[in-house]
Amino acid sequence: MTAAQVAAPPGASGLARISRRFRDLAPPALLLVGLLALWEITVRGLGLKQFILPRPLAIAEAWVTYLPELYAAARYTFLEILAGLIIGATAGIVIGVAYLLVRRRRSSTLSRRADPAR
Repeated sequence: MTAAQVAAPPGASGLARISRRFRDLAPPALLLVGLLALWEITVRGLGLKQFILPRPLAIAEAWVTYLPELYAAARYTFLEILAGLIIGATAGIVIGVAYLLVRRRRSSTLSRRADPAR
C-alpha cells in the first residue's frame, strides 16, 4: 500500500486529499513557527548578544546575504567528499584484490608442499 492510498480513502476527491494533507502538516508547521517566534522573542527580551545566541531573523538575513559564499563552500566540500569516497573505494578494491591474489598464491603453494606426488 502506498502513502497516497493511506493518506486518502479510495474515491476521495482532490479537495479531500488536500484537506487531509493540510490537517497532517499544519500541527508540525505551527509548532515550528511557534518555536521560532519564541526564540526571537526570548533573544530580544533578554537582550542577548548576537554572538551568544543570534535571532532567527538575523540568521536568515545572514544566510541570504552570504548565500553565494555558502554555495561555493558547500560545493567545494561536496567535491572533497566525493574525491575521498572515490579514493577510499579504489584503495579498498585494490587492497581486496591484492589480498585475494596473495591468499590464492599461498594456498596453492601450501597444497603443492602437502602433496608429495607433485
